[in-house]
Amino acid sequence: MYRVLGLTRDPFGPPCEEELYWEDAGRAALREQAEELLRAGQGVWLRGTAGSGRRTLLSRVGEALALEGRAVAWCADTVPCAPGASDDLLTHIGTVTGAGIGGGDALSAVSAAGGVYSRLVDGFCRGGPVIVFLCADALGAEGEAELEILGELRLVGRPLAALGLWGEGAAPWQGLTELEMPALSPADVRRVLVHRAAACGRPDLLSSEALDRLSADPAKGLGHALALARVELARQVFGGGFTGIDPGMTGAETTPPTHVLDPSALNEVERLLDALGSPHAP
Repeated sequence: MYRVLGLTRDPFGPPCEEELYWEDAGRAALREQAEELLRAGQGVWLRGTAGSGRRTLLSRVGEALALEGRAVAWCADTVPCAPGASDDLLTHIGTVTGAGIGGGDALSAVSAAGGVYSRLVDGFCRGGPVIVFLCADALGAEGEAELEILGELRLVGRPLAALGLWGEGAAPWQGLTELEMPALSPADVRRVLVHRAAACGRPDLLSSEALDRLSADPAKGLGHALALARVELARQVFGGGFTGIDPGMTGAETTPPTHVLDPSALNEVERLLDALGSPHAP
């Protein structure tokens, strides 16, 4: 859809590229603090509400640390944006945090734990403490206990791994430095939307009225606002109104049944536009 508007990338896609990442002074200071703690092998607990940008901020931290040559692993529900992020290590970290232990016999559990440890040691020898990022909200008691042990392991007196976790509420155990994500304001959400559009060469992509509407409920998070912005982008491309919008996405105005496209068909339309290629192609 965004190609129809003359854009070369999706302004509301994941902010993995430098120019698509937005932060204010407070978030920049928080990012720098998290980087310093993890470099020193200390665990970090980034607390904040869903959609406040916790995972995005830690993605930038992971990218910076990976570029320094450090081993970085991400849990299964994240997109490893950081160059050099190790999917192989990720698989084994997932095993030791409860994904595989308990379903098999003791020998297989010991073998899995040995595989994790050998990969951690390998990463440690290459670049110091291995940085492991994951969302702790879904961890059970067993996973928390195993991760706490992981954070306490030492090799030649240095931490073997540094844990970067995010979630809501209090840290799951002692020893993690708690960092608080600042609450989002409507102005913050508006700045993110404008920044994404400007990074793609169209700062005027969203009207002032649309920006006001999309940023009216910051408590729902940036992901919610960006999802609504995608619907707004589709409305501009195809015209008309939309029906069938997810009831949970309040704030997206529905219109009488004069719609051109149902939101459930957006992915299909994007594939069609990709197949058609550039409108300037011979």
